[in-house]
Amino acid sequence: MSADVSGASRVRGGGEALVLAGIDDTALVGRGAAPLRVLRNAIVREVERADRAGEDVARLLAERSLRQAAYEGDVENGKVEAGQSVGLLARLQPAAEVVRELVAQAERELCRAAALRCS
Repeated sequence: MSADVSGASRVRGGGEALVLAGIDDTALVGRGAAPLRVLRNAIVREVERADRAGEDVARLLAERSLRQAAYEGDVENGKVEAGQSVGLLARLQPAAEVVRELVAQAERELCRAAALRCS
């Protein structure tokens, strides 16, 4: 599977980080009011430490941003939002290309189904 996820193609290093990530490379942080699944990085380690120490995790998460990762290229300290399905990514590509591939695949399957129906 491939996709251009949340502007990941604009991320300096982030796109590659998403493609290289596996299902175990994400973590759920901010389990209280605003849970968020992100790539494991320095912020995740810091949040996990703070959570174990009973510190204010919400404040810590508020200090870090997606912008830090997406536009400043700091994928180690910013929040790189990514679900567990990130492990299915093989490459990044424009959304239009993904749609073209899906349409072509659907057309092939419809033709195959029509041939089976007539035999």
